[in-house]
This record gives sequence, C-alpha cells and structure tokens, in this order.
Amino acid sequence: MVQKVFVFGTLKTSFPLHEQGLSGAKFLGGHRTRKRYPLLVAGPWFAPMMLNEPGVGCQIIGELYEVDDKTTEKLDRLGLLPVFRTRG
Repeated sequence: MVQKVFVFGTLKTSFPLHEQGLSGAKFLGGHRTRKRYPLLVAGPWFAPMMLNEPGVGCQIIGELYEVDDKTTEKLDRLGLLPVFRTRG
C-alpha cells in the first residue's frame, strides 16, 4: 500500500536520517501543516518532536513523501514515525 508521510527535522532532505529512512521514496514537495502543533527540540541530539495537540503552537514546515510498505516498515523499525500518524 502506498501512503503519504509528512516529515520534518532529521528526516528532511540533506538532514542526518534522510538516506537511512527515506532513500527511494517519492518526494512530493515542501509542505506545512494546516493546523498548528507544538514543536519541541530536546534529547541528546536536539531532535525536533511534534506533539499531538492540534491548535496549539505553530504550523510545522516539512516535506511530503509517498512511501510504500517497505519504507513504512523501515521508518517504524527506526522509530521515526509518530504514533498518531494518519495512514491513507
């Protein structure tokens, strides 16, 4: 099944985890969220984290990709997809 994945931070083009997580995925372009979300930068690598609190925070700028099941499984194994993602 093909699905769309919105990424920000370390998965974006030319960032550290892009090749590891999205190599071969179809790039659909730069996008931003319609709703506002809180964005935190934390942890030992100062990685960005978007919280599932729609309406709070700011619109998040990122990239949209079309990914297949193999890429989705790879991102899941790496722990790079959020629990609240929307498939379809």
